[in-house]
Amino acid sequence: MNKSLSIFGILLFILTISKGCEKDYPKYISIDCKLVDQFVNEKSLFSQSDSIIFNFYLSNFSGEVATYLRPCLQFGDYLNVYREEDGGNYIYYGRPNYYCPAVAIWDSIYDGVTLLVTKIHWTKELDWPEKIPGKYYVGDTLSLSVNDDLIKTYKRIYFEIK
Repeated sequence: MNKSLSIFGILLFILTISKGCEKDYPKYISIDCKLVDQFVNEKSLFSQSDSIIFNFYLSNFSGEVATYLRPCLQFGDYLNVYREEDGGNYIYYGRPNYYCPAVAIWDSIYDGVTLLVTKIHWTKELDWPEKIPGKYYVGDTLSLSVNDDLIKTYKRIYFEIK
């Protein structure tokens, strides 16, 4: 009897230790924007002739499948371009014009997945402002409807054109 209690105690101790070693990963859904070149290298310094591309990502680490409304108009305000003036102040410089269909499209993203939702190129075809040398930023708040909740990110992307 005493021997079986000792074995039971040892097994209970091992189970307690192994349970305590499990990592408790945070569960979240997030959106992010990265500034990349034509080779998908994340950059913050560009020449005037370089391609500048804004990649928008959605990540789901919530533990379940999530449903989201495909964004379009949300990028308009996020892509307002601000240029640094003498004295260090940033002033509004312009933003792209791009087409958004008037149709709401819902899609799903599985747990453990990060996907590229859209990418927007800085091109003349979208009426972006001219790429002149200087320091710039885009961003502030970007929101996306996921599982009937509004997910927001607050991020400015600073970059320079030489």
